[in-house]
Amino acid sequence: MPTDSRFLEVPVTSNNKPIPITVEERTLLIDVVRGFALFGVLLANMIWLSQEIALTNEQLLKLPTKDIDQISRYFVQFFIDGKFVTLFAFLFGLGFSAAMLKCRQTRNSRQ
Repeated sequence: MPTDSRFLEVPVTSNNKPIPITVEERTLLIDVVRGFALFGVLLANMIWLSQEIALTNEQLLKLPTKDIDQISRYFVQFFIDGKFVTLFAFLFGLGFSAAMLKCRQTRNSRQ
């Protein structure tokens, strides 16, 4: 599929410098949900790094908190793993498409 360079344009001022979006142009709901998704990704990685990477199965079974650790691992795998990464990826695509639409609108308004 050929690349159309029209969609890669960045809004610029008269001196050809890129224009950042203003606070009023941001969508607060998307930013809040994106932060929530990042927190979920952080939580999933914290459990994974602290249990599955740092210790072997034998070491995990010797811990006094082994029952709570197993419950938390199943909770994270069921409710968090994949879901927050998917949500974050979706929001990335949504933000990217919004940026492309803004680029297109800016380009059309200059013509």
